[in-house]
This record gives sequence, C-alpha cells and structure tokens, in this order.
Amino acid sequence: MNKFLKYGCLIAVGILTAYSYKIWTNYQFKDSLKYDKTQLLQAKLDISSIKIDGTNDIWNVKSDSKLTCFKLVFKGEGLRAFPRNGSLLTVLCNTIPEGAGERDDIAFKKVLEDNSIDLNIDFDNDDVIVSCSCLERYFDLAMDLICDMLTKARLKSDKIEFSKQAVVTSIQQNIFTPSYLANEKLQNLIFAKDHPYQYSIKENLEKAKTLTKSDIDNLYKKLFNPKDLNVTIVSAIDQEKIKAKFENLISSLKKAKTGIDSQKVEQKSELAQKGTHEHVELDNPQSTIMFAMPGVLRNASDRFAALIAIDAFGNAGIVSRLGIAVREKSGLVYGIGTKTVDSDLQAYIEGIAATRPENVEKVIEKVKEECRKIIENGITKDELQQYMIRRFAGNAFDSMHSILNFVSTLRGQEVGIDKINSYLDNFKKLTLKEVNEAIKKIFNPDNIIFVDCGNKVEGKDTKKESR
Repeated sequence: MNKFLKYGCLIAVGILTAYSYKIWTNYQFKDSLKYDKTQLLQAKLDISSIKIDGTNDIWNVKSDSKLTCFKLVFKGEGLRAFPRNGSLLTVLCNTIPEGAGERDDIAFKKVLEDNSIDLNIDFDNDDVIVSCSCLERYFDLAMDLICDMLTKARLKSDKIEFSKQAVVTSIQQNIFTPSYLANEKLQNLIFAKDHPYQYSIKENLEKAKTLTKSDIDNLYKKLFNPKDLNVTIVSAIDQEKIKAKFENLISSLKKAKTGIDSQKVEQKSELAQKGTHEHVELDNPQSTIMFAMPGVLRNASDRFAALIAIDAFGNAGIVSRLGIAVREKSGLVYGIGTKTVDSDLQAYIEGIAATRPENVEKVIEKVKEECRKIIENGITKDELQQYMIRRFAGNAFDSMHSILNFVSTLRGQEVGIDKINSYLDNFKKLTLKEVNEAIKKIFNPDNIIFVDCGNKVEGKDTKKESR
C-alpha cells in the first residue's frame, strides 16, 4: 500500500510540474499570467557623491545593514589595454592576493578568513575590478588590505610561476571546448583586425608560456592608476570615514603607480563582418553555435525600447521567442539564448545554442526566421508587459550586492547619479509602438554572424577552420 501511495504521489508531482511548465512557457500568455494590475515601482536609493581631490568621486548608497560592500573599478585597464595578451593580466591578478605588505600568502588569506572579508580582483575587456564585502567593523582592515594588495603585493617568483602554469593548463584544456573555440572565431569576426578586443588562443598560450617576473613587475607598477578609479559603495558607514579611507588609498596609489596610456574611446554598434557563417572543425558529438548582430548604443534615444525587444527575442532564455521556437516547438537545441554586450568600444547582441551537428543549418535558419518574424510582426502587448516586469523583478534590490551591482553597472554605462532612481521608469513609460519601431532598426537577419564548432556535416557550404 505504501509503495502504491509513494508512486501515486510521484506521478501527481510530475503531472503538476509538467502542467506548471506548460503554463509558464505558453507563448500567448493568454490567461495563465495577468499583468494588467501589476504595479511597477523602483525602490528609491539614498545615493550621494563623495568628492575627493577634484578628480575622483565615490558614489555612496546609504544602507542600514551591518554589511558593507563596494567596488573599485579602474577604467580602461582591462584586456583592451593589452591587445592579444590577456594572459599577462590574468597571471598578475591571480598572483596579487598571494601575499602583500607584511603578510605572506598564508597570513594574507588567514586575515581575510578570520575576519570574514571577501576580497576579489577581476577584469573584463575594459576594466579591472576590485570588489570587497565585509562587516562594518572590519572596513578599516579591509581598506588596509586593499592598499597593501594594490601597492605592496609581494609577487614572488614561485607564485608567478604557479599562476603562469595554471593559465597555460587552462588554455590547453579549453582548446578542446567547442564554446571556447567558437567564441574566439566569433570575436574575430565581430571586431576588425588589430581591434583591442580581438584575441588569439594560440598567441595567448605562447605569450603565457614566456611570461617573466619582469613582465609582471612592470605591469604592476602601471596598473591601478587612481586617475582611472571609480568607487561605488553600499554601506551604513559615515561619509567622512569613507572619504578619509579612500583619500589614503588614492594617495598611496599616486605615489606607487605610473599609469597606463589610455585613449579616448567611442562605442560603436556595427560589426566588422555581417551575414557570414564559419565552421570550426572539432571532433565532438555536440556542436556549439554562436552568433552575433549589432546592438544598441548607450546614448541611443530608443535604447530602452530596444532592450525590451532584445529580451523578447532571446535574452529571456526558454520563454523568449528563440527559446520557444527553436527549443520548445522545434526541439532542435538543448538550449538557446542571447545576451546584450555593452562594452566601451562595442555594443552587440550575442547568442549561443547547443545542438547536434546535423541540426546546425536548421538552427541557423530558424534563428533567421525568428528574426524576420519579430521584424514583421513586432511583439505583443502581453510580451511588452511581461518584459517590463522582468526588468523590475531583475533589479529588486533584495540584497546589498544587488544594489551595488545595479548602481555600479549603470555608472559604467555612463548613467548619471541623478538618473539612478528613475532608471527603471524608462521601461514603464514605453509604448508598444516604440518597441516595435526599435525592432525594425536593430534586427536584420542579413547582418547576423554565425559560427559553429563541432563535427562537419558533409555537403554543407561554410568556411572551414580545422583544429
């Protein structure tokens, strides 16, 4: 009897789960989800600017939490400052936390763990980012550790060598990963030759192998220039205390750093190539398809309408147009989706899908078809409301980190501090007509670049690169 009851419960749960999924992925959203009475309200942040020495200012979001979290963003010091040599920056950032000031690697890590200080160095195409979260009472200690890390890192030869070997091993392993190879090819189609964002796996590997301690030391002297620094903090700490600690840090950086030559940048949306499809050969049972098309500029008048359109097309994953048409209805892919890439030099839409080699051409045609459909028919009123809500729900400010990420991301996109509390309202004001007009400007199936990586299916006419 207990066995029958157990199986009965499992069947019931399975039916309910399948039914719930069907409702959620219902393309028309008919009666399954009602949006007309949903109130879209952005929580207001107590945000202000703390001025320091006339060149730097800290964006401070007041909080009543005992947790403090903040980001130091060094603008223009990311990968584009070291074209086709990303391993140099990777090795340095991995080695810096391995001892600084009076503390060796073990002592440095121990003081972080003993005081629950989470401290990380990361980078992207444009910037180097130092992020930290700690209890308010450990803020002074955290700032002292950051100062040591950025100005007095030990950079021991054995630690550099260990980091170098880790980078080399990682690259060697990724050479057999379809998405890694497809992404390399895609980036080199998006960007023109000698563009700062272009990269080569082979060059990166060779340069990683030949890195020396002198290379790392020279870069460290230049990196973390205070003139490139943007700070955003979410905290209950008194503004004067925040100001004093960052003034000390900036003063120390000015004495220690020579700086990196930076050039004026301009964001573009047009890609170097368009309408092409290239194949990268790799003996693998699954193919990865990556694709890209021009995106929307930060200063575009129809930016918010375009972002809603891109959400509907692919950014929303399984409930997007691509997710429903290519995955759910056609069953051609294991997964598919897009993301908006908004870097300092380039704005574009990037997509990825996983499928079997014999389905590659069908997936590509289906993506183009959905692109044509959204141009011809636009999105619906229900979709507009759904993706408005998604924008608000994705920025619910339910944690200190979500607030920090929201504010620091907008700051990186050159949104003014006076626009932060009204940013999401720009989505709420949109009309269906505005979104569908933006669609016609952005989407064009003839502009999409496709790259697939996996086994080649004979008889398909694409440019081929073997691995």
